[in-house]
Amino acid sequence: MDHPKRDLKDTDTGLTERLDAAKGSLAAAQLFARDTVAELKKVQWPSRRQAGIETAVVLITVAIVTATVTTFDWILTYVTNLLFST
Repeated sequence: MDHPKRDLKDTDTGLTERLDAAKGSLAAAQLFARDTVAELKKVQWPSRRQAGIETAVVLITVAIVTATVTTFDWILTYVTNLLFST
């Protein structure tokens, strides 16, 4: 389970060098914020329609799983009560 340690200076992003150059926590926070915004601009965001479809799929899936678990719970409760009721 030993994982070799990666040297951050070996990455091609140059983040370590830029963090070393940004002395102080405020400068490091500003650098982080700029890098975050730059990365978010690279993201291909879904269209409103696609986001709606994917949301509907998630909600329907959650409803089906909830109904299935609830049904099994009711059945097992009924069987348990039949077996162990006095």
